[in-house]
Amino acid sequence: MARLTLTDPNNPELAATIARFEQTLAALTYGGEVVDGNSRSLTLSPNASPAIQSHLSEITNQWLAFQTQLQPPIDDALLQADFAALLSQLDSAVSAYEAEAQAKIARLRWVQIIFLVVALLLLAWGYHLVHDQLIRPLAALGTVAQGIGTGKLNAAVPVLPGYELNQLGQTMERMRGEIAVYQTSLEQKVALRTQELTTAFNFSQEIVQELDPAHLMQSVADHTCDLMQGAGVAVCALDGDGRALELVAGSGPGQQYVGLRQSATRGIALPVIQQHETVVAEGGCANCGFLHHFPGDSCTAAPLQIGNRTLGALCVVRPQNPFDADEARVLTLLANAAAIALENARLIEAGKQQTEENASLAERERLAVDLHDNLAQTLGAMHLSVDQLARELAAGETEQAEMRVAEMQTNVQQAYAQVRMALTGLQESTP
Repeated sequence: MARLTLTDPNNPELAATIARFEQTLAALTYGGEVVDGNSRSLTLSPNASPAIQSHLSEITNQWLAFQTQLQPPIDDALLQADFAALLSQLDSAVSAYEAEAQAKIARLRWVQIIFLVVALLLLAWGYHLVHDQLIRPLAALGTVAQGIGTGKLNAAVPVLPGYELNQLGQTMERMRGEIAVYQTSLEQKVALRTQELTTAFNFSQEIVQELDPAHLMQSVADHTCDLMQGAGVAVCALDGDGRALELVAGSGPGQQYVGLRQSATRGIALPVIQQHETVVAEGGCANCGFLHHFPGDSCTAAPLQIGNRTLGALCVVRPQNPFDADEARVLTLLANAAAIALENARLIEAGKQQTEENASLAERERLAVDLHDNLAQTLGAMHLSVDQLARELAAGETEQAEMRVAEMQTNVQQAYAQVRMALTGLQESTP
């Protein structure tokens, strides 16, 4: 600008440069639009810094002084001095802008550092929060779930943070408690059923060895009462035509009603005897002469059955704890074992009777053979004695004939006794 003023004051570029400088100074001071060196339009806002505004004010004053030197007559020395002062003011303004920019950059860096530190703290806090509120509770739930899966039900679920996880933990704790109760109940039932089956096996082994039907029935009643934890047991047998049941053995109060008879075609006896079913009912409602004495008590009855043939019934009654399906099944097993043992005892007794009859028949056959031989010998001897008696009578030997007659009478009596013993099936030892 100073060069053009000194060398070519009428050059249009000088006026354009002055206008562009004034526009830029006004935009820096008051804000506005300015064109940069690349011909790009920029919109500036007024600077709020007092130091920069002071520099701009000094530049404006210096520009006004410098602008008067651009008018002729031009004093070269004053022009150069004012231009140097203007450049100095511009350098000061640029330095102020640079310092402000550096301060802003420094503040921005500190803000970034603070944001980074806060972000790291938030990350650490988030990790801690997620670990304490989510990962650790889920790990605890996973450990408890694995323990439940392996059968370890003694460890309780810890109290978990958070509403949802705490609700989940409480639900799992209730589930663990219920599973523990069910497992304990199942173990007790398994132990009870094992004991029942062991007792039933021992019972079947014992009653199979019992051959006396009366003792067998009483043993069945006693063992059934102990095994089923009953207050009373009745063992009833069908009569010959299968229309009536007779109480033949009992345990507890059932012993008082031995000999009691009732119809097998009504009441609880109908499904047990006719339909071969194990029935669970209430004693007072069973329409049974024995169960009628136990009103309100629970009872169960099973048929003494072999194949499709029913021998009788086995009944148990107790005042508390109604019989369940498992106990009814155990009673059915006991009744089947008792029926088999009873049938075996009857078969053995029938075998003994058959053996005795066979022995008696063989003895009769032996007696018949002996009788035939003895009778033939006796008759042959009597025939000879008759011939001798005739000769003795013809010879007049009276005394000898009387002795012969007495001997013949004795032989006839012996033959008569032997024939009578054979006919009556009796045998007496003879000397």
